[in-house]
Amino acid sequence: MDTKKIPPQPSDETPQPQDKSREGINLAKVVQFFRLAFVPKYTETFLRLDRFTDLDIGKIRELTGVEIKGIILDVDCCIAPNHGEILQENLEHLRKLIAKGIKFVIYSNMKWSERYEALQKDLPVLTNLPPKPDPKGFEIAVSQLGVPKENVVMIGDNYLTDGGAIGAGIKFIHVNPIRSEHEGFVEKIQNTLRSVGIFLSRFHHP
Repeated sequence: MDTKKIPPQPSDETPQPQDKSREGINLAKVVQFFRLAFVPKYTETFLRLDRFTDLDIGKIRELTGVEIKGIILDVDCCIAPNHGEILQENLEHLRKLIAKGIKFVIYSNMKWSERYEALQKDLPVLTNLPPKPDPKGFEIAVSQLGVPKENVVMIGDNYLTDGGAIGAGIKFIHVNPIRSEHEGFVEKIQNTLRSVGIFLSRFHHP
């Protein structure tokens, strides 16, 4: 009996980008820690928010004169619990801002995962970038947005990583971190370092 090989059928699923985690300690993070401690300009904060949904582009323009056209956005502890799903209210607020013409890119040190699929329909999720706080990663993110750097802000919860935007000449909006219900040893260390960054920022700029 003659048999023919059936060619593989195309899949309807979007292929997952090849990416790797950018978490963990590296030289850029060590340098950033000492900058936060001893060089006040690296903790200059454009705005502090309790949560992402408090972001009001119109009010910021009215109070500061700054026209925000592009946003580099962190994920974990910013719009989602650490390693968790993106909160629905944050996803809805994100889409409202996109509908108003604000451009977004996601820049996270976490490896690409399926939770980003809900975002990919609306905005680019950057992969294979230098890990935050490396300035090169922020420069690439700005180029992806396609708007002038003076009209771009970085929104994140961690001065040790997201705060690297300040050294890259990008305004930094700090959001209070979303805490997870169950935190392991590593998460507790991360939270301690995050809290140190917040303390230093308020110490240098009361």
